[in-house]
Amino acid sequence: MKGLKKFSQSFLIGLGAMVLVTTVVYATATTIGTNILTTGTLGVTGLSTFTSVTSTSATSTSYIYIGPDGTENLFNFTGGDLYVADDAEVKGTLLADSASTTDTLYAGGYASSTGGLFTLGNAHIGGTFTVDGNATTSGDLVVEGGTIDNNTTTSTSTPGIFSRAHLTSTSTIGIGSQGNSIGGCLEMVRQSSNSYFKCYINDAGNFTCEAGRCN
Repeated sequence: MKGLKKFSQSFLIGLGAMVLVTTVVYATATTIGTNILTTGTLGVTGLSTFTSVTSTSATSTSYIYIGPDGTENLFNFTGGDLYVADDAEVKGTLLADSASTTDTLYAGGYASSTGGLFTLGNAHIGGTFTVDGNATTSGDLVVEGGTIDNNTTTSTSTPGIFSRAHLTSTSTIGIGSQGNSIGGCLEMVRQSSNSYFKCYINDAGNFTCEAGRCN
């Protein structure tokens, strides 16, 4: 009888210890040293931190934060945002309603937008710059060491360089450089003979036109 009583006490103490451990496990964080494999959905209501994660798909209604803590400029912790502390590489197509950067935006292939491309800084084009529509500028257009070629094959279009009327200045087209003593020359093609003529101001100050091309 004493043995049965002692066994009952030991059983109750062990059962109480199991309940206490279970309570502690559910009340605090749990560390699992091996892999977790699930064929269904793994749902987590609190914060989850992973050293590395591989998944066919992942969703979050709050946010996904990748990498160490950084400086978030427009990050929304409740709006389903994605933060990447270092580089992000996309092999497929990246679609975004809008994209902004405070540093450099690099595209190794084509970059397209149905809206527009806007920058407060400079834009550098290393290759050919092609515009299907019109190009306008509120400042000056400077071409150094190159040629402005205004070409069209449409018979209803009139190619040319136009200087429209201004409110506070004259409509001026300047040819030549006074500072560098470079004379101006206007080159034209006579339609009847398909030959070149050049017009310039000679040393006597007279406006002269003659056959030939500008140097």
